[in-house]
Amino acid sequence: MPATLTTTRYGPMLVPPYDIYLAQAMIRLGEYAPAEFETWRPYIGAGATVVDVGANIGCHTLPFAHAVGPSGRVIAVEPQFMLFAMLCGSLAMNGLQQARAHWCAMGADAGVVIVPPVDYTAQGNFGGLELSDQRKGESVPRVTLDALALDRLDFLKVDVEGMELDVLQGGAQTISRLRPVIAVEADREPKVPALLDWLVQREYRLWWHRPPLGPFWPNIVSINLLALPTGRAGLPDPQGDVQPVQ
Repeated sequence: MPATLTTTRYGPMLVPPYDIYLAQAMIRLGEYAPAEFETWRPYIGAGATVVDVGANIGCHTLPFAHAVGPSGRVIAVEPQFMLFAMLCGSLAMNGLQQARAHWCAMGADAGVVIVPPVDYTAQGNFGGLELSDQRKGESVPRVTLDALALDRLDFLKVDVEGMELDVLQGGAQTISRLRPVIAVEADREPKVPALLDWLVQREYRLWWHRPPLGPFWPNIVSINLLALPTGRAGLPDPQGDVQPVQ
């Protein structure tokens, strides 16, 4: 059974039951890494526009959609078709018409990515799939953030297993023009210096955020950067378990 229905804090969701982290968190806790969303929540108000790159099954897409409300907009990007399909089903079941899911990847330029075969009937970390340098699998479109031609972007979340900088580079014009708050995964140590440098050059203030996944995995944390743009009024400094980047 590649999908099962579970009840979460944000409504019913379709999840892949053999996923060992995201799906199990939704099944057993009803939410995933809640400290992440609580840290981001002050920057996502009613009517906001959010782009969720690497949305997976929607663990954050659904709370984003509730936070922006009917007058807001959420754009969710997910290249794994089975996870994308589950995400679409969850959005439909919850009537979240302010959210749209896109079956594609995001990168520095337009093209295609190869999504390798995944056995969703066997245990695995389906949120940890790397797409760089794949040779065998399904060809999926790769688009850029700039190609969306957004007229508003309040919050950008990027979690794409080491390709975070590529996504930012493909959205350089949008980021410069609209100055969103950015939450980006930064757990590939060799790639962190370039990521930090790119954000600093664009006048972002940076904090480390290392929230735990949840009580079932006490020794596992996410490693994220929270980036606040200078020159945008009304943005409070983040609260909670965050540390400024030195």
